[in-house]
Amino acid sequence: MASKKSRHITESNVDTWISSLGFSFPRNQAEEKLFDKLYNDFNHELSGKEIDPLKLIKQCEEEEKESFDYHVDNNWKMAARNYGELPKHIIDKMKKNHGDKTT
Repeated sequence: MASKKSRHITESNVDTWISSLGFSFPRNQAEEKLFDKLYNDFNHELSGKEIDPLKLIKQCEEEEKESFDYHVDNNWKMAARNYGELPKHIIDKMKKNHGDKTT
């Protein structure tokens, strides 16, 4: 990344720039050095103590539970191969639902 040609973003070096600019983690020392060079005078206002990872994980788990749909849908369809060991009343109901009038 030291040459003038590599200062321009192209299809062949876009992944390197993404990592070097901080949009992704640096994958090697060259990308890490460029990141450090680009952000050496950046005023970091956060110390890292403001972030509580356990609180974030708990919040994500709660959001997952809220988004999960516990509603049981009564429109389930059933498939069986050669009816297996299904009881006769279930087999009759399946045939009725599928329009089989041979029962």
